Amino acid sequence: MVQPAFLGDAVLATSLLESIKRRWPSALLSVLVREEAAPLFDGHPFLERVWSWDRKSGGVLGKYGRLLKLVRAVRKSRYDVVINVHRHGSSALLTLCSGATTVGFTASPAGRLWSHRIQHVWGDGTHEIERNAALLAPLDCTTAPCRPKLYPPSMAPSTAGSIVLAPASVWRTKMWPLEKWAALAVELADLWPERELIWVGGPSDRALLEHIANELCAKSGALRSLDSLNMRVVAGEYSLLETAGVMAVAALVISGDSAPLHLASGVNARALGVFCSTTEAFGFGPTSDFSAVVEVKPEELVCKPCGMHGRKACPLRHFKCGEQLEVDRVLVAAQQLLAN
Repeated sequence: MVQPAFLGDAVLATSLLESIKRRWPSALLSVLVREEAAPLFDGHPFLERVWSWDRKSGGVLGKYGRLLKLVRAVRKSRYDVVINVHRHGSSALLTLCSGATTVGFTASPAGRLWSHRIQHVWGDGTHEIERNAALLAPLDCTTAPCRPKLYPPSMAPSTAGSIVLAPASVWRTKMWPLEKWAALAVELADLWPERELIWVGGPSDRALLEHIANELCAKSGALRSLDSLNMRVVAGEYSLLETAGVMAVAALVISGDSAPLHLASGVNARALGVFCSTTEAFGFGPTSDFSAVVEVKPEELVCKPCGMHGRKACPLRHFKCGEQLEVDRVLVAAQQLLAN
């Protein structure tokens, strides 16, 4: 299975692995993902191999030089079937040169060349795992898609029952305003003082999360310092799988439309998605048994959605999709999930 897109996309694609293994228990499976996503598959119980592609270092020549090495290595491995979940030319080259039976989306630049071609449905509410599951139909696997699944290590009992908050995103318009995150945390701390608030993210997110935490201190009357709050910032302290392990035993995960929301789905954690410029209709909402999405609906705001992946800044400079999403709406949704 080939999916070298973003971290969240790689997590959602694990649904295919679960479906394949359920349909063909003896199948030997490998995945090819971008280098940053490879740790998600550490210790995976039924993967033969994880191929990783460094798409960042060394510029264009380095990126495609490493791709050509992967092309040769994958071809030499003589796979029977290569399923391409990605829809871009780079992964199409690798897939077509594999020598295997190929399955992919017609939206790919190589759409006409696949052995089996599947129409890519977008924006009608079809979830990503359902889109991906359609790739298995030509292989005689037409059952309902499995939930995405990760296999994290067991984490310390001290993280059990916590509320995990993940506000960061590489796209600014996917991020709910920071002061709203701080105000939400104040409300959560008042309602459930016994539950630790754990702020998660990558190493580059630490300054952002500490800024939100300081905003929280300023907003909370009696709570004057980080030390006095039942909370901590762990950005960069846990690996991807360890972060998923924290989520697995948490009471609730609240995240923007970003990779942490899919990590929560991968461990079937209670999950609440806070969507700003994007929308659940794109098909990237949480898939956990108990989950919800809060957003300003596109019919309430004519400029939403303004892009498939979000943007660096609001094109109209008002960011109403974030500003008009009130803290109370998110808090009520959190209460409903925790009461279930």
